[in-house]
Amino acid sequence: MGGIIIYSKINNMELHYQKSGAGFPLIFLHGFSDDLSIWLPLINKFEKDYFTLALDLPGHGSSSEINNDFNLDSFNDTLIEFLKNQGIEKAHFIGFSWGSAILLKLACDAPHLIKSLTIISGFSQVDHNLKFQLNNFKEKLKENYEAFFDEAVQVVNTPEFLSENKIALEEFKVLKAKTTSINSLMSTIDVILNFDISEELFKIKCPVLIFSGSEDKLTSIELSKIMQESLADSRWIILRGEGHNLFVPSRITELEEYIQEFLENQG
Repeated sequence: MGGIIIYSKINNMELHYQKSGAGFPLIFLHGFSDDLSIWLPLINKFEKDYFTLALDLPGHGSSSEINNDFNLDSFNDTLIEFLKNQGIEKAHFIGFSWGSAILLKLACDAPHLIKSLTIISGFSQVDHNLKFQLNNFKEKLKENYEAFFDEAVQVVNTPEFLSENKIALEEFKVLKAKTTSINSLMSTIDVILNFDISEELFKIKCPVLIFSGSEDKLTSIELSKIMQESLADSRWIILRGEGHNLFVPSRITELEEYIQEFLENQG
């Protein structure tokens, strides 16, 4: 993959992003505590047919840190301004977890920008379980990043994935601990805890593809059901035996094929 790594100044904030390929725009938004690197397998697949663009959300990866003044509108406005800066008038969007929630908000507020949405392990509101997990993450962050990481990987992955990737996860933890802003993550949690656009989903008219894992301990099947029943044009795919993290080697090809079919059907 020959992606170009770039920084862009948006609303007094530096956003780190990567672009590659050519064609109709396909935009990727990662989840809480992640960065754009989670999308590399999908970018490798879709850059052949699309202009792909993945960015580090504010407070994540190599983008600028955020504080308690940053709210949901701040995330939304920054994304809209970023798209304007890139000259993107309409695109397909793929979001994971918190990234998909931001995209649902974007689809409500700026529907003209969105040709289709793919929601992976997403949510339109915070239920009791998600609230509990987020508050638990916040307490772990008060200890240190390593405590948070150890807790989070247990919640978002299946026991099989954890067993097969022990060494890789330990190495990744060491790397992320050096580069992650704990204050930014805690500020993001505060935004997520107040997130609820379930009563606005009727505004979204574009086609939506929803993925969820049957064993997701963070965003439950019920949260996906709420979205699927509230969206005018949606398809819901449940990956049996998988957790919140659906980017596992054994399922990535299946995920890509579903998305490719969905995108091709949009013309």
